[in-house]
Amino acid sequence: MKRIVFLIGLAGLVLASVLSSTAAAAEQLVRVNTPTQFAKQKLTSLGLDLTEHGGPSFVEVVLHDPADGETLRTNGFSYTMEVPDLAAQAEADRRADVAYAARTAVSPLPSGRDSYRFLQDYENDMAGLVAKNPDLVKPISLPFKTHEGRVVKGIEITNNVNNAADGKPVFLQMGVHHAREWPSGEHAIEFAFDLVNNYGKDPRTTDLVNRVRTIVIPIVNPDGFNLSRTVKANEGDPDTGDDRVDENAELVRIVGDPTFEFKRKNCRRFRDTAPCETNRALGVDPNRNYGAFWGGPGSSGGETSEIFRGPAPFSEPETQNIRDLVSKRHVTMLITNHTFSNLVLRPPGVATAGDPPDEAALEELGGAMTAQNGYRNIPGFLLYDTTGTTEDWTYNATGGFGYTFEIGRNRFHPVYESMVNEYTGKTARSRPGAKGTEGGNREAYYIAMEAAANPKNHSVVTGSAAPGRVLRVRKTFQTPTSEPSKAGDPKSPRKTFTDNLNVSYNVPASGNVDWHINPSTRPLVAGKPGREPVGPPSAAQTFAQNETDLPCADADTELETCKEDNEFTVPGRPDDNGFASVRIEWGTEESDWDLTILRVNADGSREVIGQSAQGGTNFEQFTIKNPTPGGKAVKYIARVVNWAAAEPWKGTVKFESPKPAERGIKESWTLSCETADGTVLGDRPLEIDRGERFAVDIPGCAAPAGTGAGGPNAGAPDPGAADLLRPVATLQVPRISTNRTPSTRIPIKFFGQDDFGIRFYRLQVRELGRTGAAGYRTIFPRIESTRFRFSAQPGRTYQFRLRAVDLSGKPSKYVTATMVVPIDQESEGVKYRRFREQSSTTTFGGTYRTGRSRGATLSYVFRGGNFSLIGLKSRLGGLARVTLDGKSQVIDTYAPRTEDRAVLFQRRLKNRQHRLKVTVLGRRQAASGANNVRIDALSIFRRSENR
Repeated sequence: MKRIVFLIGLAGLVLASVLSSTAAAAEQLVRVNTPTQFAKQKLTSLGLDLTEHGGPSFVEVVLHDPADGETLRTNGFSYTMEVPDLAAQAEADRRADVAYAARTAVSPLPSGRDSYRFLQDYENDMAGLVAKNPDLVKPISLPFKTHEGRVVKGIEITNNVNNAADGKPVFLQMGVHHAREWPSGEHAIEFAFDLVNNYGKDPRTTDLVNRVRTIVIPIVNPDGFNLSRTVKANEGDPDTGDDRVDENAELVRIVGDPTFEFKRKNCRRFRDTAPCETNRALGVDPNRNYGAFWGGPGSSGGETSEIFRGPAPFSEPETQNIRDLVSKRHVTMLITNHTFSNLVLRPPGVATAGDPPDEAALEELGGAMTAQNGYRNIPGFLLYDTTGTTEDWTYNATGGFGYTFEIGRNRFHPVYESMVNEYTGKTARSRPGAKGTEGGNREAYYIAMEAAANPKNHSVVTGSAAPGRVLRVRKTFQTPTSEPSKAGDPKSPRKTFTDNLNVSYNVPASGNVDWHINPSTRPLVAGKPGREPVGPPSAAQTFAQNETDLPCADADTELETCKEDNEFTVPGRPDDNGFASVRIEWGTEESDWDLTILRVNADGSREVIGQSAQGGTNFEQFTIKNPTPGGKAVKYIARVVNWAAAEPWKGTVKFESPKPAERGIKESWTLSCETADGTVLGDRPLEIDRGERFAVDIPGCAAPAGTGAGGPNAGAPDPGAADLLRPVATLQVPRISTNRTPSTRIPIKFFGQDDFGIRFYRLQVRELGRTGAAGYRTIFPRIESTRFRFSAQPGRTYQFRLRAVDLSGKPSKYVTATMVVPIDQESEGVKYRRFREQSSTTTFGGTYRTGRSRGATLSYVFRGGNFSLIGLKSRLGGLARVTLDGKSQVIDTYAPRTEDRAVLFQRRLKNRQHRLKVTVLGRRQAASGANNVRIDALSIFRRSENR
């Protein structure tokens, strides 16, 4: 909610905030007007204590002394007072906590706790969970001690917890990077209690705990937290390390010396300075010390700044600990908890980084979580630019998804009851427009854990290997900072530092490999999403005020007397609108209108998607990204609210085309097989994308005959399974040109029409025509997606068999499997790359035959019916000529990377024999990474009306 110092021109209404000299000397919380992204960037450069609370047009800042306010004024920033005395507020909050604890026997939290923990309480609670659940909870100690000599502690939670290299996806929960943000640690440890308490009782929890390894580090910054929580670091019993103090006694210390309760940073000393408890300004901000983009906007090189980034990337033990942990585990989902602002932030933290390649998936998952806690779902930079933050490094270095939760609407550590309600969902359910089923941060965390488990969000290594072998993936690369390599020359290349990822997996006694890993290509180099426009943007639209609205000083009002809804439609195809910018303007800055944008859903419901509520300007503006998903027209509402205005406004909606995608490169893991004592038996590159599976195939690593998934009985019938395809798709792997490695990884594309009840498929292979060739062996024991890779030797012939598992009993009428081998063909001076595909398709329930490709052409003879030509896409696509009964048409096979298939060409034909010929024409050669460009073969699917 916006607050201002003066409202003028409205029936003589004048509101003035007059601060006493005592309040002026106190630490204060102010709301700084930042009407543009440039203003936010300028604000972050001043070295002030920026909170994580902000909106489209403001950021809240802590003023520690009058000089901070003077810095704002000198740099042209206006601000309004939110809290004139933080110490007085803290005193009132802690008194409320004492009252809450007195009237509450057991809180609604999983632990039942009724007051904020001290550092020793966290350690005691984690030790208690371990002692009572030794097979489910394991203690961990991170390797780097803090500046004051503390060990950062945490716990791991899963069944059979002591096998840390069991291959499960990892969900990492963290709290208290910033010392004063007490709820962040409470939420992290309460989720640990939630998982342990409900294991074996709640099916959902039990399933997730069995499939995911959850790591909880509730206090990343124990030095700073201990100082903030106890006000004086030397309180308590130094012999036992018990830092707890009496709650009532704490109130006295807060009044006498409130400064340290709002400490943000760690306890690094400046050269020969005194210990941390003597000076709140000491320390480094851990959430500006991570390596990716370190040293850029939103951080400071000034040692006394609250956003001091430290002397170098990862200079601090707190960030070194998290780096070490993430580099040795495949963290597929990460949440770092902070306070406050009711936000779920996703990468990137700095606007110039642009949308990441997984923006659509990150936004969708963020939306699922914010539907439960009522927070805003935005990229980090929309709060303000930050660099050196946690998930900007973890996501860009590993590909694991990561989010920052900014817990609570206001205050770094509000009354405990408020923190409880944020976790349980009571706060979210009480907000206007709530459905009454919101589960708060508890449910949001469960959704994140489900995303951690979902293989579409990461990658999986499968197949078989000898029991006791150790599989390892590793890679070393350079990660850029924001610091120019030449001092004073911002155009020079950025300095980099070396990152090493090294994660192992212990092959179990069964020999069956099921190892969940992150993709091999880092998001930082994978390119940017986007697309070429397929039509022009629409013409601008205008709308104007037609009602007299009364001021109500509430941007989120539901009062009809002070708001006006203006409906507009963003046109769909043939127009192509990648962006729609909604703007309202009026005469002078003396008036203040606010703008909220709502989307009208198909069921008629309305959903708030953005807001602009600046103050101190004569306009408000919000840009809708991808306003017409799927190319269909969508209705929106521009809600204009009279905060404090007397002048009329007028509005416009302007449209822009989508931005083309930026090409990236492909990277590989090095996958090795080792003995238990570390002897390397063999290794190979492993290039694997998000959502893909890869079967282990390393010489010397195979399971002995008769054991595991690769033994001689691998092709035996599965109980309850049915063969729908009897031997499928004999495929000759061609000899590969000399610029390729002796063995190659063959992309396998598979379509299974599983609407008849198949739960999953098992893919098996055998090699033909070789002496002593064994029977079928399983290479993918559980297929749940459509993209795989198989390692094949050039010149050899393989036969694949698909087995359907867990049938519902309904017989199949149509199943198709297609295997595809792309082969590069290069010649000097040729601008287009040509491809030769070899494809085999076996169909049950169809009425046509398939032919094998010759050169770059696929030919089919079939009978008529309603059919579609389907393209199995690579990201870059290409051109193909379709010739049907002698008539040709060139089509573009491009589709977004997230699509597994797309209908490219379809006709309804008479029921007679037809001939279809598809020739792949090629793709314009990429400037770099050309060997990664490919076109996937095309398949024919008959659409049977009685299916």
